[in-house]
Amino acid sequence: MSFLKYSPPVPISESQSDIAEAHEEQLLNSIFPPRKWTEGEQLVVQRVSIELPTRTEVKHLKESLGRKLNESKGTKAGVCPIRRELYSQVQDEMIRHESLICPPRGFLLTLVRDEARMVIDIYKTMYEKALDARENDTKARAQKVKGHMLGVISELEKEIRDLKKQLNCEKVQIGEAEKRNNEICQLDEKNHAAELQSLKVISHQVKAQLEMVKPKRAVREKIKK
Repeated sequence: MSFLKYSPPVPISESQSDIAEAHEEQLLNSIFPPRKWTEGEQLVVQRVSIELPTRTEVKHLKESLGRKLNESKGTKAGVCPIRRELYSQVQDEMIRHESLICPPRGFLLTLVRDEARMVIDIYKTMYEKALDARENDTKARAQKVKGHMLGVISELEKEIRDLKKQLNCEKVQIGEAEKRNNEICQLDEKNHAAELQSLKVISHQVKAQLEMVKPKRAVREKIKK
């Protein structure tokens, strides 16, 4: 649906396309080029309506704009492509009205419309370029941070490898120390067992000698009596 009012489409032929037009129709056709398409083998054209608007149509246009904004969920503030498109269509319809009532004023409104659209397009281009520049700057920063993080990761991985190597060396040293300690313990136990055995032999010998001494002592004591 377009708020710009068009006449019903009519079929034309090549000979009819050059028929002289009224001044108002020529102006409107220069501002709003006719739509042309082919239906089957017939060329069809649809031009902007040259009927003067009525107060009822203007009121209906206002109501239709509000209803279309609500249906399309267009916002009433801020940047809104939906509202911009609808307002652009209403602006074209207003230009059609003024071009029929006062052609010079309609022509001036067309210049104002084109100038406004050009300014909006310029701002849009500047905004998109600013977004691209910001995106490129963000990507560059991300790459820089990524490079730094990769360097940190590489250093940490090297530190982990060094710590693992140190841990393995310490494990070997601990294993050797435990082996030496076990050997020393076994040697001490062996020496202790040998010493204990030697003391047992000496103890038996002492007991045997004592047993030999007791009878002799008893005989001496009898002789004294």
